[in-house]
Amino acid sequence: MKREIVSGCYLYIGYIDSDRWSLIPNSVPHFSPTLRVLNISCNTGMLEFPKETASTLVFPHLKQLTLQRVCISETCLHDVLSRSPVLKGLALLMNAGYRHLQIRSPTLRSLCVLSDSGFHKHECLDELVIEDAPLLERLHLGSYISSPFTVRIIQSPKLKTLGGLDIWIPRFEFETLVLEVAASTLAFYHVFRCHLLLRSVLHDYFRKWCLSACLMRFVV
Repeated sequence: MKREIVSGCYLYIGYIDSDRWSLIPNSVPHFSPTLRVLNISCNTGMLEFPKETASTLVFPHLKQLTLQRVCISETCLHDVLSRSPVLKGLALLMNAGYRHLQIRSPTLRSLCVLSDSGFHKHECLDELVIEDAPLLERLHLGSYISSPFTVRIIQSPKLKTLGGLDIWIPRFEFETLVLEVAASTLAFYHVFRCHLLLRSVLHDYFRKWCLSACLMRFVV
């Protein structure tokens, strides 16, 4: 089910309970010259951002862009960002289709990147490079066990807030600072997380079994 909301300079396109692949609708190029906020998201499944659509997009007034569960190539994504000259906020959440993401933006102030390849078999993020973002102040990172990625910050002099940095980001570079997580640590946490997941599943199973047994006794 597709939900599309247009309000002035705001466009929200959401897909709910859709396990199939869907294409980005034609309304995006139509509204792109006037948009200030664009949110394209999918709760389940994946949305495909065709190369033909990306090549026609120009966002002269876009200030906030959110892509969630969208399959878009590395070239197309960088083209979209390069055609957004006043972009201030960017959220890339559980997308696919690109392995390397380079951020070069003189206007970007907030960046959120979340990677998770657990629900698809397509390319996901391996490396995030913030090459030149002079106004970037807030950076939030997130990665699940199935899709760790490295982070390199080369030029971001106004960065004040860094959130979400955890062991699923095995290497983090900020100018001269380098933080690395050993492979043994990742392996340990993988086993530990699997153990917690298994214990949770077993606990839930036995709880339901005991509840069913009690209900059967009550009925009898």
